[in-house]
Amino acid sequence: MNELSELKTIKPATKEIINQYHFMTKEQINDKVKKARITFQVWRSDIDKRADYLYAVAKELRKNKEHLAKTATQKMIKTIKESRSELENCAII
Repeated sequence: MNELSELKTIKPATKEIINQYHFMTKEQINDKVKKARITFQVWRSDIDKRADYLYAVAKELRKNKEHLAKTATQKMIKTIKESRSELENCAII
């Protein structure tokens, strides 16, 4: 049995390949987890830094809303209106 080495994102309506993602090795995953644990310690210790970061994420979502909405529409067969609404909800939350 062959192991998969990549994952493809396919546009459901046309079967067009939108993107391809290569799987990480166990070592790469362990490295990411280690970095996430270290980052979490900083994240949980400074609520002001967390708030600033989340406000910046919301600002970026709104700034890139049209591009992100088009991408979501392509990948999930949603209407553009639904995608825009979801992005705005994410920014609000």
